[in-house]
Amino acid sequence: RRSSKHKLVESKIEEEECVVSVIDPQPKGKDTRRHAFVTNPLDHCESPSVAFRHLQVVLDEICKLTCKKDLILWDPYYCDGSIKRHMASLGYTNMIHNNQDFYSLIEQHSTPKHDVFMTNPPYSENHIDRLLQYLNSTIKEKQRNNTTFCLLMPNWVARKKNYRELIQADMFYLSPIKPYVYEMPQWNERPDHVGENGLTKPYLSSWYIHAGTHTDQLQQKLEQHLRMLSNCSIEWVTAKTIKG
Repeated sequence: RRSSKHKLVESKIEEEECVVSVIDPQPKGKDTRRHAFVTNPLDHCESPSVAFRHLQVVLDEICKLTCKKDLILWDPYYCDGSIKRHMASLGYTNMIHNNQDFYSLIEQHSTPKHDVFMTNPPYSENHIDRLLQYLNSTIKEKQRNNTTFCLLMPNWVARKKNYRELIQADMFYLSPIKPYVYEMPQWNERPDHVGENGLTKPYLSSWYIHAGTHTDQLQQKLEQHLRMLSNCSIEWVTAKTIKG
């Protein structure tokens, strides 16, 4: 149970998020210098290492539930490639993360074989809608027990009016106690809200997690993990809803 202090902090952050989330990050210009596909400079933000450290607990439990020792991870949205380094440092070296156009792979029916789909997608234009539609179709095609995904996205995604129309998967959410801070690469054009060090925290974000028929059991395992920790060492919580 969260303390009143946590609730006050969360309430303040939620108020800030409501202001930020109504801003639609429309592209200021197209940038294809480093990528094999058209990009929006505002989308170039690398996820923090702490987010992957939190996800490591999830992946470790998925290994146990699926009896797999070496998960194949796939992140189709390429920014600067740092996720491969982060995951390798956590023991997950079998990762597919290439400078390719995700949507072309879908159209060509050439998406790679993988155990876990994990990504922090671009938020501009309709990328999130296209991603959720793809995952929803994949779940239907492969049946619910064969699809696992972990998506690092803003909390406002779960509040979109068409959210449950886009994806009908059973999910839970893993949210950090301290909001994740993202970093824009040095080579990218930095807007005013990004500091000189490249760090930015424009919204609250969480991991959106689905593990097929193992989803509920996975969340239970994570809750058991939390109960073994002291309150001062808890860095994240899980819930069936973003509000929770």
